[in-house]
Amino acid sequence: MLRVFIDHCAFHDFFFCMNDIEQLAALTKERETYITRIFWEGVHIAILFALPLAAAVLLIKFVFDTQPWRFVFLGLAFIVSWILVIHKYRKLSAKMEGFDAEIRELRKKLDIKDRPEHKYPDEIERENESKSF
Repeated sequence: MLRVFIDHCAFHDFFFCMNDIEQLAALTKERETYITRIFWEGVHIAILFALPLAAAVLLIKFVFDTQPWRFVFLGLAFIVSWILVIHKYRKLSAKMEGFDAEIRELRKKLDIKDRPEHKYPDEIERENESKSF
C-alpha cells in the first residue's frame, strides 16, 4: 500500500506539481516549437488553396463545361480556400495566445521581468537628440 502511495505521489509531483520555473521553461519550449513549424504551416496553407481549386477544375472539366459555371466554381473554390485559411489562423492564434497568457502569468508569479526592448545605436542617438532640445 505504501509503495502505491509513493508511486502516486511521484507521478502527481512530476506531472501536476512541476515547479513554476520548469513549467515556464516547458511552456516556452512548446511555444517555440509552434513558431518553428511555420514552414509546414505554409505548405498546409498551400494545400488548402490547391484542393478546392483542383476540385473546381475537375468539376469544370468533366461535369460543367459551360462558361458561367467556370466562374462560379472558381469563385467558390477561392472563397472556400480563404474560409479554411482563416479558420486555421484563428485556431493557431488562439493556441499561441493561450501559451502567451500562461507564460505571462507564470512570469508575473515568479516576478520575472520581460526582456528590455532592443534598440539600435542610431535609435538611442535620436532619442538623446530629441531629449536635448
